Amino acid sequence: MFKILRIISCIIAALCVAACVFVFIYAGVVWGICTLLGAVVFFALTVLFKHYQEDSEEKLKSEEVQPSENTNEE
Repeated sequence: MFKILRIISCIIAALCVAACVFVFIYAGVVWGICTLLGAVVFFALTVLFKHYQEDSEEKLKSEEVQPSENTNEE
């Protein structure tokens, strides 16, 4: 689930950065800065979702390892 959210937020961040150039030219500096801040927010979400994805994968790996350790000890 976090992988999908990470990809979506990364695409939105890239689109914001691409649109930022045109917004600066046609709408002005204030709207360009707003677009740039939106890109930064979506990039931060991308990093956050990556962190959550790595944590969830680590939990799954640790849950898989524990039952096999118990069977080897017996």
